[in-house]
Amino acid sequence: MKHFSAILLCIFVCLLSAHAANLLTNGGFATDDAHVPGWSLPGNEAVVDSECFPPEEPGDRQSLRLETRRQWAVAEAEFTVAGGLEYLVSYWQRLENVTQTHVKLAWFNQNGVLFEETFLSYGQNGTQPWTRHEQRLTAPAQAIRALFRIWAGGTTEQQGVSWFDEINISPVDEEAHQQAVEARDAIPVVQRSLPPNSMKPRGEAVEVELAGRVIVVPQNATD
Repeated sequence: MKHFSAILLCIFVCLLSAHAANLLTNGGFATDDAHVPGWSLPGNEAVVDSECFPPEEPGDRQSLRLETRRQWAVAEAEFTVAGGLEYLVSYWQRLENVTQTHVKLAWFNQNGVLFEETFLSYGQNGTQPWTRHEQRLTAPAQAIRALFRIWAGGTTEQQGVSWFDEINISPVDEEAHQQAVEARDAIPVVQRSLPPNSMKPRGEAVEVELAGRVIVVPQNATD
């Protein structure tokens, strides 16, 4: 009976994951031309391949193919996160004669600074068939957005080819993710106007109110 209950729980979790919103734009690489919406691609080293795709994944029947004879060709896509929440990351991958192919997440804070990276796979070499990868992880507390980054590796002597498809990044708790993002986006920023008779010399500070808190910003600070 316990074994049966465990199977039902596993099926339930899988169904929830399958229906959770994908935070990544166009993880299945659906496009009719060389431009792939939502992705930054490495020029002519990236091709949408309609003849090679995961055999067990009912998607749009095409994948991203990265061909390179240099150390790395980088493809990436951005998505929004809420720090401290859990996310489920999954993708299909196939490799052919690659050298040091990596897949990772790059985390950025509210100032747009990259402060941490999480490797989903590291230093892959050689040839591998289509394989599905899945990982559950927690976004760092400071993170507000992230990049899914593919570093496809090759050499001048040997072209490396990497295929990727059905990349999915979804919050484990979709409601908590949505609430956190909406609350963050709703924070008002209001700069107080100083009275005409209280203008301060350049280099002194003005006050800025952020969500009910007052912080000091130097007048000569840059944007």
